[in-house]
Amino acid sequence: MLGIDTSVIIPCAGLGRRMKCFGSKSLLDLGNGQNIINRQINIVRKMLPFVDIIVITGPESAKVEAALPKSVRVIENCEYATTNVARSIAIGLKASVTEKVLIVYGDLVFSSNIFQYLNRNTSCILIDDNNYMKDGEVGIILDEHGNLSRMAYGLPNKWMQILWITGKEIDILKSVAYNRDYDKHFGFELLNLAVDNGAKLKGIFPQGCKIIDVDTSGDIAIAQRIAQYDK
Repeated sequence: MLGIDTSVIIPCAGLGRRMKCFGSKSLLDLGNGQNIINRQINIVRKMLPFVDIIVITGPESAKVEAALPKSVRVIENCEYATTNVARSIAIGLKASVTEKVLIVYGDLVFSSNIFQYLNRNTSCILIDDNNYMKDGEVGIILDEHGNLSRMAYGLPNKWMQILWITGKEIDILKSVAYNRDYDKHFGFELLNLAVDNGAKLKGIFPQGCKIIDVDTSGDIAIAQRIAQYDK
């Protein structure tokens, strides 16, 4: 694609069981005429203008596609009911044709300056050390060089569910994501496998950035406040 240097993969094929909405959380209303996923896309395009955005849908795929700009590529994960986010990430990686990839989970609401902290020449993960992500989210251990060592529940310094990969890390992540034995894995489990296979992912701590993973109805009000005060 002429002029495109980055693919942005947004997996939003979850069933929304914890929300009890059984549809795409990416379409939840944030007020001021914006929903979660369109707000994400607007922020991405301001910070990274030369991108190919790939949205991986599941339930309400047609409804999600109808709400998106025509320039966004939409691919349906037809196995969304029997797989996990690892499968959606694999689908997005297969569709990507760039040497840089940004993965952003489709139920995140965050400050508009969050992507300025990415090191675009180094594979990295964004880490919350300001307690915006909830206690139940996945935490991170870094090694002595500041690279990802392990991810697991119950650890402090939560993963913001945003990943930037380039160089050999793309090939390593593809090698594990394409393995159909891992279709039911969570994203952090894929990253643990990637690290075990030699991937180096630098830990980045965005300062002053608010973020929430919208999992419950109580999270919606917080997400709306972030969107309202960070236009």
